[in-house]
Amino acid sequence: MVENIRKKTALFLDCHLMIEHPEKYVDAFLKAGADLITIHQESVSDPLVVIRHIKESGGKAGISINPETSFESIRSLIPEVDLVLIMSVHPGFSGQRFIPEVIPKLKEASEVIKKTKKRIYLQIDGGINNQNAGIVKQSGADVLVAASFIFHSKDYHTAIKQLKEA
Repeated sequence: MVENIRKKTALFLDCHLMIEHPEKYVDAFLKAGADLITIHQESVSDPLVVIRHIKESGGKAGISINPETSFESIRSLIPEVDLVLIMSVHPGFSGQRFIPEVIPKLKEASEVIKKTKKRIYLQIDGGINNQNAGIVKQSGADVLVAASFIFHSKDYHTAIKQLKEA
């Protein structure tokens, strides 16, 4: 899929590998045209090894944590990555409700990122809609993944506009 999309666009392709053993697939995703690969801290024994491999291979790297995973588990990795992804639903299927208990984790990640003096994006994924987009933005997120809210709307343009206004 990434290879086919890359043939059609020069846009930045952010690939979130929400899979077990993502290290087995990094090279294939980079070869296919991925610009950034995000892995889950929970899915690898040593995330730093995978992050360094992604970067040494010419890609940008991201680290993600699930709602129940503490921010402390990735704190030391922050200076090494280009993106931090806080999951606000449990990975696995679309359409879940936003878990508001991740807000403090989002704020903490934002503060740590600011201290690095490096451009690191802070992304949130899961249950994002026009009701919570404002609070996650105020809490530090600068990339909001809002698939269900957009794709289940009757008008994508209006849904995106609502998110931006929120």
